[in-house]
Amino acid sequence: TKYCLLNITVPEKTEPKTYSIQPYVIWRNPDNSINQTYSQVIYVTVNPTRIINVTIKPSEIIVNHDSTNITYFLINSTGNAEVRNITFECLLETSICPYISFNPSFISSISAGNYSNISIIISLPAGFSPGNYYPVINVTSTDNTFDSFNFKITVPTNSSWTLDKE
Repeated sequence: TKYCLLNITVPEKTEPKTYSIQPYVIWRNPDNSINQTYSQVIYVTVNPTRIINVTIKPSEIIVNHDSTNITYFLINSTGNAEVRNITFECLLETSICPYISFNPSFISSISAGNYSNISIIISLPAGFSPGNYYPVINVTSTDNTFDSFNFKITVPTNSSWTLDKE
């Protein structure tokens, strides 16, 4: 009985399924003669790999109080299978997160190799405290894959005033 090590490399984004291969083997015997044979069929199962990758994300946005500003980011499905049930969440900046929403707010699936554009809508009420805020946007899937990013939201000081004649 002879054994050999067979290394199988599966290219990126190979469709998840079971493949069959039948290696053709050539070897040199100790007496320098050459033998060859087709070996038995080998089955290789490529499992689904579901990966979320957030790209083209904002780094900074300015939002005045009592106004709305919109930016966006892209979610890529970079594995070999669709990513399913994708949700978005704003974390860490508890004072500004209630004023951040996403459109769409949920994605049922993104097929492998494709992407989706997500709008981040920041709507601040009048009198919102000026300053710099650094929310973390978390993108998760029920397929146990996620990605996140943070960006800077600057709320400038409001130096306007009103004169009320009485």
